[in-house]
Amino acid sequence: MGNTGWRRWLPGFLGACVSAAILLVASPSGHAVGARTVHLLLAAGKPGDPPEFNFGGYSHGALSLTVPVGARLVVRFVNAGTIPHSLLVLPRTGAQPPIPATAPAFPGASTEHPDLGLAPGREETLSFEASRAGTYEFLCGVPGHALAGMWDTLVVSPDVATPLVAPVGAEKAIEFSVR
Repeated sequence: MGNTGWRRWLPGFLGACVSAAILLVASPSGHAVGARTVHLLLAAGKPGDPPEFNFGGYSHGALSLTVPVGARLVVRFVNAGTIPHSLLVLPRTGAQPPIPATAPAFPGASTEHPDLGLAPGREETLSFEASRAGTYEFLCGVPGHALAGMWDTLVVSPDVATPLVAPVGAEKAIEFSVR
């Protein structure tokens, strides 16, 4: 008896541990994404084209971030411009409204007051889970800014395991990293 009793319960215990680990790694949608989090810096109003109305110098959807379903995004949003800007994630509709909706596509995927924006030099950190597959936009919620081109693309896909940034080199402009 003594120290041989553990041999009977060890296989069941290890099986339960593996099952628990799998559940912790899987997203609510059932797609495994690991314990990784996507970190990025989106600086609004950097010199670019169009000037003032861009994120990291990219506008009109020229920047694209693709993440797996269930990925956690931590976005450090900085207003580097000269007028108020905000960040809001909305479903892509194909046309930019003059006044975007203020309810984000995912809980936490918006600066506090997207319609008013942050004052120049201010910053805010957003954290949200990209829980549903689809094509979305990072856009400025201040009226007229998205219409002026201040939007880029977020794709949430069940078909990727590793987050991707396009075009090549854009990952440096937005300080993209995966941890």
